[in-house]
Amino acid sequence: MLWGSLDNLEYKSHLVKQFLIHSSGTLLNSNTPIVRFTSNLIGSVPLNDLRTRQRILSGCAYNENYMTYYPQLEYDVCTVPKTELSLAGLYPMVEVLVKMDGIKYFSVVHSCLSLLHVYKSDIEVLYAFSNVSVLINIIKEIQW
Repeated sequence: MLWGSLDNLEYKSHLVKQFLIHSSGTLLNSNTPIVRFTSNLIGSVPLNDLRTRQRILSGCAYNENYMTYYPQLEYDVCTVPKTELSLAGLYPMVEVLVKMDGIKYFSVVHSCLSLLHVYKSDIEVLYAFSNVSVLINIIKEIQW
């Protein structure tokens, strides 16, 4: 159920990010309703605007399948400047995963792997994943 205005960039990017995190590690058909819905959300925003692009691309970094879902995106999260993903850096992106409620460990692990792939040549990756509280929360999520 929607709880915000679809005219709001923050809400649109939140919906896209939530979908990409929760579906990380699972390849969905590009014709599924949620993929089409989020694709339409992305298509409704001006990606030539840096702030807008940051909001949308930051969600894409959590899911290795984003290009399959959104072929209209002309941006590769592995090659764009990392400031186009997040001005605050990688740590807040990892923190989002740690603080999410009701997310399956499978999605957390795959989202982390996707972030590691995107930031593989960035020294910040060492700090983001070496924080004790981050590691403890990831371990708690993957224990079964």
